[in-house]
Amino acid sequence: MEMIEISMRLQNTDSLLRSAVVIAGVLVVAGLLATPALTKPAAALTEAEARLLIGPLYAALNAPSVETMESLLESATAETWRDCADNDQCDDRPTAIQHLRQRLAAVPGIQVEIKEVIAAGDRVIVRGEERGTPVAPFLGIKPSGRSFQVMTIDIHDVSNGKIAVTRHIENWALAIRQLSPATP
Repeated sequence: MEMIEISMRLQNTDSLLRSAVVIAGVLVVAGLLATPALTKPAAALTEAEARLLIGPLYAALNAPSVETMESLLESATAETWRDCADNDQCDDRPTAIQHLRQRLAAVPGIQVEIKEVIAAGDRVIVRGEERGTPVAPFLGIKPSGRSFQVMTIDIHDVSNGKIAVTRHIENWALAIRQLSPATP
């Protein structure tokens, strides 16, 4: 008698498990059950998609006015965007905008040119060139009519179609040499 009860319980359990698996399968197919284990990760960005996504940020860096810069930057970045010029220190969006305002005032007409874009999963890596002629003190150097031209490397983390974090490095040592008076 006990064997019959155990056998019936196993059949009921087996039937319930099969039903649960079928229901879960239907939900997955219908897109109603989305768990990381059951869904594949989002597709990696293509280079063309990466260029479209970062376009407004680089337009902001080349903007002729503070208002245009702010508007473009806000359209390209998440509200919680962090701008990191150092491994240990990142600025929030309002602080980064303030730094860009100061840079635009010191170097009006600054140009940032994209030289190469690499899409890597949810990251976009940009090799660029930044150039300009300061009209106010910049990098601790008084304006002299000299210009600078330096390579830049930017790594952007993308989330929900916006830039969430930017890590960047510029060759400011070269810019200082280019802007400094020549020594005999």
